Amino acid sequence: MSMQKSNAKAHPGFPDRLQVRRTTKQVQEDKSCAMKAATAQREKEEVNCQAVLTSIAQIEDSIQQEEEEVRLHSKRPDLCYDPQQKGKEGNNSLGE
Repeated sequence: MSMQKSNAKAHPGFPDRLQVRRTTKQVQEDKSCAMKAATAQREKEEVNCQAVLTSIAQIEDSIQQEEEEVRLHSKRPDLCYDPQQKGKEGNNSLGE
């Protein structure tokens, strides 16, 4: 099998650039950088998750406190404001 003369210079039989192998040190540096980046990303996600959980807990606490206040005040109708009782003595909705 022979090569045509016009093709001899275009395809001499070896690649234009050989792939240079990386040294062991370069490989280790790349791996350590990748591990550091992954660790930093996990820490960032953990901080974000904690912030979200804290805000959810605060919202739930405020809702619970509002519900407790409603429950307490529903047992004391004299603390409720009734606009129809405005002209009568006191704001007592029991009619006492």
